[in-house]
Amino acid sequence: MGNGPSHRPAVGGAMETRGGASLDRDPGIAVMGITAAAMAMSASSHDEMALATNGSIEWVKSAYPGDRLTAIGTTRWKGKRPSLHDAVVTNQDGVEIAHFYGRMQRVGGTISEFLHEREQRP
Repeated sequence: MGNGPSHRPAVGGAMETRGGASLDRDPGIAVMGITAAAMAMSASSHDEMALATNGSIEWVKSAYPGDRLTAIGTTRWKGKRPSLHDAVVTNQDGVEIAHFYGRMQRVGGTISEFLHEREQRP
């Protein structure tokens, strides 16, 4: 894969901001968590071990307790080791809440190999 957006399907997740006291007090925590998860899933879709090295979030609207948040992550560029990802968070009404931009650094090996080796340990 070279420069440009990934041709892989976008990946993401959804969560409700209720259920834990901290989420009821600060839905921003949920937004940060779901964007980080979307970036990780986007990077993991290539089955390569990677670490997040940078991330930035731009808040567009507020999230509120009880909101159902969805984040869609996309690989925007993939070089030899680094890759760039973004995620858009929306609420249950499709209103954009935040935009997240992040960088991952591949460290060698695959996720499937790592999991297989881990299963073989006593």
